[in-house]
Amino acid sequence: MTRTPRLLHYYPGLQSTSYESPEDRRLLATIKAIKGFDQLVKSFFAFGIELVEYAQNLTDYVRVTPRQYPHLYQMFKRAVKALDVPTAAPQ
Repeated sequence: MTRTPRLLHYYPGLQSTSYESPEDRRLLATIKAIKGFDQLVKSFFAFGIELVEYAQNLTDYVRVTPRQYPHLYQMFKRAVKALDVPTAAPQ
């Protein structure tokens, strides 16, 4: 069964401020204003880096390419084009 692609809307020059809620922006500004919070976050990630590396190694085994998962790859390419993402890997 062949699927007919739906009409795709394009958003050239899409900025994150277009879809961020005012509340999210306000909360982010509040967090950034807390003295030492950025250092706390950096320290938190420093201790968890081994887990991140492990997860990254696991995900490297899955590739969305024209040969592996071709339908998902086409969806990816359409989304990249619609959202005006500057670089799209893998090609």
